This record gives sequence, C-alpha cells and structure tokens, in this order.
Amino acid sequence: MFESILGQKHAAEILAKYVKSGDVPPALLFLGPSGVGRKTMAAEFARILNCESAVAPCGSCRSCALMSADSHPSCFTIDFEWQKRFLEKELKEISIHTVREIQRQLSLKISFGKKRIVIIAASQRLSSEAANALLKTLEEPPDNTTIILISNSKKQLPPTVVSRCQLVPFSFLSRESVRGKLKEMKKELTEEEIDFFSEISEGSLSKAIRYLEKWEDYNALEKDFEMLDLKAFKDVELNEFLDYLAARRRKKFTANPDEYFFVWESLGWAKNQNSMGVNKNMILTELHTKLL
Repeated sequence: MFESILGQKHAAEILAKYVKSGDVPPALLFLGPSGVGRKTMAAEFARILNCESAVAPCGSCRSCALMSADSHPSCFTIDFEWQKRFLEKELKEISIHTVREIQRQLSLKISFGKKRIVIIAASQRLSSEAANALLKTLEEPPDNTTIILISNSKKQLPPTVVSRCQLVPFSFLSRESVRGKLKEMKKELTEEEIDFFSEISEGSLSKAIRYLEKWEDYNALEKDFEMLDLKAFKDVELNEFLDYLAARRRKKFTANPDEYFFVWESLGWAKNQNSMGVNKNMILTELHTKLL
C-alpha cells in the first residue's frame, strides 16, 4: 500500500492504519514541504478508499478508472487551477466563494463511490473568510466524507482549523531518493547532471524536475537580472526565480557558508516583499543592489 509514493514511510503507515481499520477521520492535515508527494499521497488514499476490489487499489475497476481520468464524482481536488476555472479569474489566495462551492457539493448526496474525499491543496493560502467558512464544515462534517488539507505551514492556518484535523506529517526527501527517481525518470541525463539536480532539489522531487525542465530559461533570466533588464520578468513567477537563485548560490558558495547565509537572507527578504504585494521591479532592483 502506497508503494508508489517516494520516501514517506511514516505518512504511509498512518494512512494504512486508517484504511485497515475503516475508521477514517473527517479531516486530515497533510503537513510538510512542497514537492514531496503530499498531493499524490492524497489522491492514492482516495483511490484506495473507493476501490471496488478486495485488494486496493486494483487499477481496473470503474472507481479506479474514474480516479485515473480525474473525473470521480465523489473525489475532487481544489487547487488554484480549479479555482481559476470556477471563478474565471486568478487569485493568490483560496476564496470564500471557492469554499462555499465546496460546501455546496458536500451538501449533495454521494452518487457513486464508497467515500467522498475533498483535497484542498495549498490550504495555508486560505483567505481568513474562507478559513472561517471552512471551519464550520470541519466542526460539523458531512457523513462519509473526509477533507484533506495540504499545507506546508501549520502557522499559516488558524489554530481552530488545525485542531479539527488529524495530522499526517511529510518530510523532505533524501538526496539519494531524489537521485534514484531522477535516474529512473530521466534516462538521458548524465551521472553528473543527476548529482547536480538532486543536490539542488532541497529534498523536493518536483523542484528538481522543475529546475531541470526550465534550466535554460532560468539561466537566461539570471543574466537578465545581472544586467537589470526587468522587461524579461513581466510574466515570471518571482518566487520560482528566487528559489533558482538560492539553489545556484548554495552550489556556488559551498566553501563559504557565511557568504551564502547573506545571500539566503537577501532572498528571504525578497520573498517576503513579494508575498506582501510589493512591486516586482522594485524588489529585483533592491535585490540587485544587495547581491551584485
């Protein structure tokens, strides 16, 4: 059970106990860093709970087929892509209108499946109104329903929401785990390239793959940053670029931890400014002054 999930033995053991006992809590909090399998584990948990075979997940029953097609009527994932389609606009937080739609769907009878599973990704970005509205559902959960909150920070969630959930902790992946998976997935990479991308992954497989797929773009952006050509950053997700800079500097300054610590502080400052909605060009200009 959960054999396909990389390096999360403790979380898998907790969820396996719920499956075997049949006593699944109405609310779970998958807590840990991004890119380590939280969302994949949640989807696999939903698949197992709804599988029609005695040995779950079978992968061939109607329920498993619907899960594979991401169209199971009793299992759905709420993320920013889903919210963008629903609201027809892009937001930086999970809106109360999205939570109300979740509540509307939960008010309906289960049409198919053994158990209804709602996965709320990036739940640390619930607006205060959305969190308060969700709390009411967590306090009086619908029958035969489990809500899974996925978050990388317990502090960014209201304590009242956290207290209603059973915690399932996720940890950073080991460098060797990331290395092994990259070697399996990207057979065209050299050993040196696999070593490099696993080293800068910071224990996140998705981050390693993102760096790999966007490496040329990031390299070009770094040159634009050094020249303070800010036009290139118009449609760039700033935090992603800052993560790239952190990875590059960590590799570069391995022999000089004090210098890297200053870089890390500066990039942390930039991320904080970005989260507060400060103009992107102003952040990059100040960061350029600090680092170059």
